[in-house]
Amino acid sequence: MDVRPGGPRLGKVDLVALGLLAEGPAHGYELLERARARRADRWVPVGRASVYQALRRLERAGLVAGRDAPGLEGPERRVYRLTAAGRERLLRGLEALAAEVGPYEAPGTTALGFLSLLEPARARAALAARKRATLVATTQTRNPKMTAMPYGPLG
Repeated sequence: MDVRPGGPRLGKVDLVALGLLAEGPAHGYELLERARARRADRWVPVGRASVYQALRRLERAGLVAGRDAPGLEGPERRVYRLTAAGRERLLRGLEALAAEVGPYEAPGTTALGFLSLLEPARARAALAARKRATLVATTQTRNPKMTAMPYGPLG
């Protein structure tokens, strides 16, 4: 992914960091916790090193602003917040990604490529199951507390 219009190249982790900071200021570890709560690992590898590298890149680009803050029970932490430029870049990046056509790597994608091999009733049932799973995943992404429900609200 290369989301470039109107600014520096943004990778997936950059967009994840910007999106999580849209919820409010946070330090790096808190962003990792937010990503885990939303199960962001389903669509992008979000690790400690990649998040901190993204935060440094985004700060240099003026898309986030960081300030040092005392740690409650540990060392000082750098707390980041989304800047106005960062919010605009996030929105443009999400729009560009949503319109992007390219390889989609997910376990069910291969099945979609061969869906025509199934009888129509079986194909409809498979698509209905995928739709339910997508709705559950979307709900869990929007509301991290839903991840405790193994099959989500539609289960």
